[in-house]
Amino acid sequence: MDFINLITCTKKAILEVEVKGPDINRKEKIIDWGLWLPYEKIVKYPDQRKPYIIYKILF
Repeated sequence: MDFINLITCTKKAILEVEVKGPDINRKEKIIDWGLWLPYEKIVKYPDQRKPYIIYKILF
């Protein structure tokens, strides 16, 4: 494969960090992975960057 993509997003239904994938597209030579972060846990903080970065580093 020529490309590996990491898609990071948040969703209210997600309670803990989830990794999804791989989704392999052989025609386009791409492998996609998804990193889903818990929206509610992040938005409860006044500065969302801190919990977002902590989740990104720890998981």
